[in-house]
Amino acid sequence: MITFEVFGDANELSWNKRSHWRKVHSLKKQWRERARLSLALTPGVEPVQGRVRVSYILRRGRRLDPDNAASTGVLKVLLDSIVEAGLLKDDTLLYCTRGEVTQEVGKQYRECPSVVVILEEIEDARTQEGGGLQEERAEESPAPGKKGRVPAGDRPKGRGLPKHDQEVAG
Repeated sequence: MITFEVFGDANELSWNKRSHWRKVHSLKKQWRERARLSLALTPGVEPVQGRVRVSYILRRGRRLDPDNAASTGVLKVLLDSIVEAGLLKDDTLLYCTRGEVTQEVGKQYRECPSVVVILEEIEDARTQEGGGLQEERAEESPAPGKKGRVPAGDRPKGRGLPKHDQEVAG
């Protein structure tokens, strides 16, 4: 399990603020830099090989609405920073899933709010078999022929016909 803390108010990148794109870009850049520094200062951080659950703890002076806390743009920026740092290969469902987003509220967090990121490896049937989602999908779909078309022998019979006409065509 990897745990690191990034200092700053998670509500800065709330969708409800409707900030100008230039300001949002600047804030995202600041959060990426903070995350990079926090990861660099955290001892024992190594790339994760399997699938992980990413959970967040938002520490603030005031409580956020649960929906706003879970959808703040800071969480996405932090996940992107983890990928940029090389801890995860990608932020798709193949490599990670979102855990809980909880809040800790108190006077001690008013002056110095932060976000704690927790990465924990999870066992998954797809990773245990060594297959992965991409290989499973490749087995299910037939190989495309010329120009991305499915060969005639692999097409279902009566495609596009009403159900009662499929019996006559088949």
